[in-house]
Amino acid sequence: IGEETQANVLRVRELVAKLTGLQQCRNDGASVFSDKGPLISFDKVTVQTPLKQTLLKQLDLTVEEGQMLLICGHNGAGKSSIIRCLCSLWPIPEGAIARPGGAVQA
Repeated sequence: IGEETQANVLRVRELVAKLTGLQQCRNDGASVFSDKGPLISFDKVTVQTPLKQTLLKQLDLTVEEGQMLLICGHNGAGKSSIIRCLCSLWPIPEGAIARPGGAVQA
């Protein structure tokens, strides 16, 4: 393996380690994630970018097992950001998310 490839592998490993080390708590110490069985729900969730730009406020939705959901909107509306929050990639300043496994890393 070349030096450039080794450097890239090292950067990816560092990124994975940092993402794995993220805590799943808000600033007030409250847990963001819970397990309510085979459903995904957002309860009054505020979606913010890591730079604190608010994209969505008070997001409420529930998707039960077997249901399908289409999320649509213009560029920058927050579609992908919802998934980033669900997968613990972005912090959740307000609200709670239920997902199978609760606080277990997605």
